[in-house]
Amino acid sequence: MVAAPGPAPTPRPPGQRAAIGKADVKTLGGLLATTVFGFGIDAGEVAEGRDAVAAQLAHDLGGLGDPPAGGFTVTSKALSIGEEGNHAWIAEELEVAAAGHEPRRFAISELAALVGGKWMVVALHWATPVSDAIAQRLAIMKTIPVPQPISDRHDGSADLDRAVRAAFGSRAAFAEARSERPDAFNYGSGGERAHGGTGIKRIFAKLRAQIRMHDGVRVAAGSLWDPAQKTTPWIGWAAVNVDFTSKTRAATDVTQTFRVLAIMLKEGADWKIVQTQWSNGGPIH
Repeated sequence: MVAAPGPAPTPRPPGQRAAIGKADVKTLGGLLATTVFGFGIDAGEVAEGRDAVAAQLAHDLGGLGDPPAGGFTVTSKALSIGEEGNHAWIAEELEVAAAGHEPRRFAISELAALVGGKWMVVALHWATPVSDAIAQRLAIMKTIPVPQPISDRHDGSADLDRAVRAAFGSRAAFAEARSERPDAFNYGSGGERAHGGTGIKRIFAKLRAQIRMHDGVRVAAGSLWDPAQKTTPWIGWAAVNVDFTSKTRAATDVTQTFRVLAIMLKEGADWKIVQTQWSNGGPIH
């Protein structure tokens, strides 16, 4: 008798939520690729490499204080997962709470890869959602934290680097660069969530705002962590600081600089965006 197949494994590194609940940085660090990139919740938190990103996670989780005996209660408020081959792009909002303490929410996105039989995180973005009203007021007052600059660097195909620069050159180019896949996702800085590539393209095509790159672009193709993509990478990520200029109620321009982690996928001859997370770097007062 042949046993019926069980449910497909969840395409993500195992034990993440439990490790967050215990503030177990060692376990979280063990789920990171050696070449991992990470945005932390503060504007100055940009790290590369397992040790550096693990230290960043320790700082971000340290703001929760010491976990209670049974650990923090970690609740998933929203989850989106897209898949292609041995990779998954994941976005999740987690509420972390303990009795007698105000719950904290984390907006998290990542690119994960199943390489050598193990799921690992190759790029991640942690943030605290900030409402548009608060962020815009701080931007007008020029008291919102300025993100740490991104240095130009790309690992892998030059065509991916060119595609990212073109996509973040304008709002119209960004809308055009979005994949139409149903599992595409956009995570806004205030926790807004948009599912489905066609709808996301439509949102940005109609948006009354402009975007442009603030400084450099950090890009990595799948050949950096997946031996199977050594000659023909088909997935990658990009980290960019993006100036987003919109109108206030008084019809004046206001610009915010967001940190953005974009997950890129090769569709035919073109690189397309399948997931983005935008965030205001903290601390927000």
